Amino acid sequence: MEKENEEESRHFSVEKASSLIIPGSQEEGGVLQRIPVKDGTRIHLIPVEELHYIEACGDYVTLFTKSGQYVKEQTMKYFESHLPEKEFVRIHRLYIIAAGQILRIELFGKESYQVRLKNGVSLLASNGGYKLLKQRLEL
Repeated sequence: MEKENEEESRHFSVEKASSLIIPGSQEEGGVLQRIPVKDGTRIHLIPVEELHYIEACGDYVTLFTKSGQYVKEQTMKYFESHLPEKEFVRIHRLYIIAAGQILRIELFGKESYQVRLKNGVSLLASNGGYKLLKQRLEL
């Protein structure tokens, strides 16, 4: 009986996870609406709109939201290609930020830039990331 329940919950999770990408499959470059994150026995569904930024840590990422931090076994490359392009920018090999969370961009050193978010966090932007950010923000 327990195995049947486990099978059903796994099946439900797979169906649910596949419905979190629109309009096509991952291979077709679909865009994420929500991000499922497993936390022990619970699965959190984080709406993309609640993301402040994502930080890389090896083959894992940490998703930062207003409600907390969530660790997910996924690559930055995956999120870079599956998050809405107009709303998220990869500013550094370590960071993808939500454009709507930017408070200001500051010169930091000779050719370095720091992006300050509305929640007070400052993140370093690489030269390439700064150029992409300027392009996306139409500065």
